[in-house]
Amino acid sequence: MTTANAFLDMACGLGWSPEDSVMVLWGYYDETGHPSDPNVTAFGVCGLRATCAQWLTFNEAWKKLLAAEGIENLHMKTFYSRHHEPYNGWSDAKKDSFLMSLVDLMETIKPVVGSMKKFPADGSERETIEEEWRESYHGCLRSSVMMLPAHAKVHFVFARHPEISQVSVDQYHGWVTDSYKQLWNDWRVGTLSFGDPKDLVPLQAADYVAWEIARDARNGPDPDKMRPTMRRLRDMRAGLRIYLR
Repeated sequence: MTTANAFLDMACGLGWSPEDSVMVLWGYYDETGHPSDPNVTAFGVCGLRATCAQWLTFNEAWKKLLAAEGIENLHMKTFYSRHHEPYNGWSDAKKDSFLMSLVDLMETIKPVVGSMKKFPADGSERETIEEEWRESYHGCLRSSVMMLPAHAKVHFVFARHPEISQVSVDQYHGWVTDSYKQLWNDWRVGTLSFGDPKDLVPLQAADYVAWEIARDARNGPDPDKMRPTMRRLRDMRAGLRIYLR
């Protein structure tokens, strides 16, 4: 199955059509870090939210950017690896330029949304990945429906993770959506599903923004340590909505 087909098949299977794009949006999210790793200083789940038409255009543009460099799919875990082609042959300047081109593309589908937690230096406040993921999940929901009109709806697609039970998350999401409706008369939270970043371009983009925001959390508030790509994400007009836990 090609990436484009996987993207469209998921949309059709969940009742999404281009003519719904005015009222229906889709958010794609991926996690970064693992709380059990003492070398990891931040954990979060981040992504992007856009309309059907925006995602379809983005999907093709992203694939062209990657294909021009001989890349089948992007994962930040290998991007800075000294052993992974073609990145191990790239200069730092080329890597920075390539990532900035991705950020340029992301500006067409802002906002960047999600949740991030920086762990204290003493190693405290680290929960299990299931607990950390669930807290970040709530941040994804809140940031994704923020400022949307009451008649809008956001459907959520998260990257699969071997330690996150899709069955239990699906059940929990049902309780959450019911709570939004019953307590706040808020019907903007839509369906939840899981996908593979290798098949879904938007999840590759989510992987990148989660990595970028986690790296910024690790670097701290010093503006001199902020990467140009992160500064560009931050400076997008109404483009960055991240809950810091």
